[in-house]
Amino acid sequence: MSARLLAAVIIANAAASNGALALQKTVPDILPGSTMVDAARIPTGAWERKLIRSANGADQVIGSVSQSIAATEIRGQPALIAITTITTQRGSGADTTILSTRGLVPISHRSLNPGRALDLNFDGRLVHGSITPAGGTANPIRQETAVPTFDSAVMDLVIAALPLQTGFAARIPIFILEQNGLVWLDVRVTAETRIQDADRTVHVFEVAARAPSGDTRYFIETTTREVVRTSFLSPDGTELRIIR
Repeated sequence: MSARLLAAVIIANAAASNGALALQKTVPDILPGSTMVDAARIPTGAWERKLIRSANGADQVIGSVSQSIAATEIRGQPALIAITTITTQRGSGADTTILSTRGLVPISHRSLNPGRALDLNFDGRLVHGSITPAGGTANPIRQETAVPTFDSAVMDLVIAALPLQTGFAARIPIFILEQNGLVWLDVRVTAETRIQDADRTVHVFEVAARAPSGDTRYFIETTTREVVRTSFLSPDGTELRIIR
C-alpha cells in the first residue's frame, strides 16, 4: 500500500461517528503558497516507523513505514523532496513528492506499487499526468479543481507546517485522485499533551483532520514538528496507527 493510498484510506474509512470536531464557526481556507504554511517548520531527516492494526484489544504489526525529507532545488528554486515507503505483506509502495518551500506548493508526485505507477504534476488548479496499471498502458489524467490543492501524500507535513497552537483551526484543500480530486480537510488543534514515543516522552499538539467521511488524528511534536504518531479508526472499530 502506498503512502498516497494510505492517505486516501485514512480519509475515506475513518469513522465519522468517532471524535467529531466542534469546529469554529468561521475558519480560514489555507491554500498552497500561503505564508501560513512555513516549510522552515518541517524537520529534514529520515525516520522508520511501524504500521499497527488494533482490533478487539490486540495489537498486530502489519508493516513498516519509512520516510525521508530533504532539501533540494527545482529550476534553481529551493524545494523539498519527501519519500515515503510503506511495506506490508502485500508488497511495497513508494511515493515521492517534490514541493516548493514557498508554502509547500506541490510540484510533482510519483508513486509506484505492485499494482500501478502514478505520475502527477501540479500547476495551479490543474493536476495532470498518467496512471499505468501493472502490465498495462498509461491512462492520461487531467483534472482542474476549484482551488489549488496540496498533495495528499504529504498532508501530515502540510499540517505540521501550519502555525499550530491550542484552538487553531483551518481548512486545507488536498488532491486525492481516488476521490475525484479536491477534498477539504477541517483541521483543528484539539489539545497539547504528552505521549510516550518508544523510549521517550514527547510534548505534542494533538491535531484532528476531518474530511466529510471522518477524522484522522496526528500527534506532532511541538518543538521539532515531527509527526510522531498517526491514528485513525475504520468503520468496524479497527484502529490503524503509525508509530515509532
